[in-house]
Amino acid sequence: MRAMARMSSELSSINTAASAHNTAFVVYVCWIIIGSLITAGLTWWLWRASNSLQNAIMEDQAERQSRIEDAVAPRVIEGEQRTALVNTLKVGAKGDVGIVSVAGDRESLDFAHQIQQILKDSGWCVCSFTPTPFSPANPVGLLMRVKEKGVEPPRAISVQRAFESVGIEVSTEEDPGLAEDALVLVVGVKPTSE
Repeated sequence: MRAMARMSSELSSINTAASAHNTAFVVYVCWIIIGSLITAGLTWWLWRASNSLQNAIMEDQAERQSRIEDAVAPRVIEGEQRTALVNTLKVGAKGDVGIVSVAGDRESLDFAHQIQQILKDSGWCVCSFTPTPFSPANPVGLLMRVKEKGVEPPRAISVQRAFESVGIEVSTEEDPGLAEDALVLVVGVKPTSE
């Protein structure tokens, strides 16, 4: 009887240990499954975040590249813009105009040559074309020099309006050394905002 009681006690100990083992095993497997699901979810979330970061970096780089290309691209008047400018310049008051570009700046010189050809195609007389060194700083953009602001020759207003009608800003500067009826276009360096 004692042997049976002992056997029964040992079986009870084995059953208790087996039950504890089974519970631990089930908890362990559940933990692995839950951990795997959490890991899979976190991995997917990290993958999406990485893709979003990569897309943002690529978009930013494309935008920067576009700005760099725009900054180094030369100014060009062509196509519809050129046709509209020629047609507008044909209509207004005409006369002599001088053109000055920045000496040593190839982009300024090339743009000045385009403007010279457009003026000639519009029936204007380009009386002078001079690459000039400027000091202390080069002019920026397209400038129109007249003897005195407010009493510009009528053709100066025609030139300014024609260029501005195609999106090219023209500033006016006074140059007291010019003749009363003189008009000079100064083709400065390319503005950085263009």
